[in-house]
Amino acid sequence: MNAHAEFAGLEVGYDIPALPGMDEADIQTPCLILDLDALERNIRKMGDYARAHGMRHRAHGKMHKSVDVLKLQERLGGAVGVCCQKVSEAEVFVRGGIRDVLVSNQVRDPAKIDRLARLPLRGSRIIVCVDDIANVAELSAGAQRHGTTLECFVEIDCGAGRCGVRTTEAVVQIAQAIALEATLSFLGVGVPITEPSLGLLIANGYDYLLSGRYWVSVFPGIALVVTIIAINVVGDRLRDVLNPRLQT
Repeated sequence: MNAHAEFAGLEVGYDIPALPGMDEADIQTPCLILDLDALERNIRKMGDYARAHGMRHRAHGKMHKSVDVLKLQERLGGAVGVCCQKVSEAEVFVRGGIRDVLVSNQVRDPAKIDRLARLPLRGSRIIVCVDDIANVAELSAGAQRHGTTLECFVEIDCGAGRCGVRTTEAVVQIAQAIALEATLSFLGVGVPITEPSLGLLIANGYDYLLSGRYWVSVFPGIALVVTIIAINVVGDRLRDVLNPRLQT
């Protein structure tokens, strides 16, 4: 009775696919049906395999398109986050509480870039793929507009011919462009997240200056400048005194 009370007012086939206790044949399709024992066993198996081989693994959202299943993959299998193919999918996972999201695709539409750049405001780490240097400026502008940071992979065409760059020169060119943007951070093709890029360092410094705590570094900075000037003055004086050519 209590279980059915939770679904009071919901219509089977419109609001929900079934009620607890209904026969399998009466479930209204399409709907997601899970064997929880098998699901949890497979999630743990995948997590154990990744840990045994020293790997971090990221689940792909399109395999189930479920925030609840992804949270199981994080909790039971140690998944570090989720891959999404579209901004709309990323929005669903971020709003559902997932804190590490990779859009494993390129985002070029201005409206979608704007939506992508807003997602870090909800507390999630957002990563996106880039295979065109023009996209770097587009992503940077969107992130600047909302005061956020987007992390970037340079996507490489490994033979599928769908997307990604094909030359080392193109990879380096895009990577350098990303690293120079204050609102973007270059993650390469597998650089550990513990190694900060130039872009992320600049963005963090910018946030620090705007936080009102910049005065903490003012006095050490002044002392450093005075010390450098003093060393130069003393060095010039010693050169004048000790250099024989200057004494003739």
